[in-house]
Amino acid sequence: MAHEERCHSCDANWTQGAFTADCKECGGGAMEIGCVFCQGECNSVWIRAIDDSHFRRVGHWVQTGPCGAEKGPKPGP
Repeated sequence: MAHEERCHSCDANWTQGAFTADCKECGGGAMEIGCVFCQGECNSVWIRAIDDSHFRRVGHWVQTGPCGAEKGPKPGP
């Protein structure tokens, strides 16, 4: 059986796509969410930083690519 990732706060099974809407550790998604800059409009996906989410008890996400809707931060000079 594959390892399952679960929320330590509410026991939602992130591996199966479950999360609890008002749980801070779930942070609004299971293992991935749509781009936080454009609310998923660009189809870019952010993935869960599992260890950080567990340690801080707040959902943490890692950007996998730039915002295709160009609503994210712009690179510096």
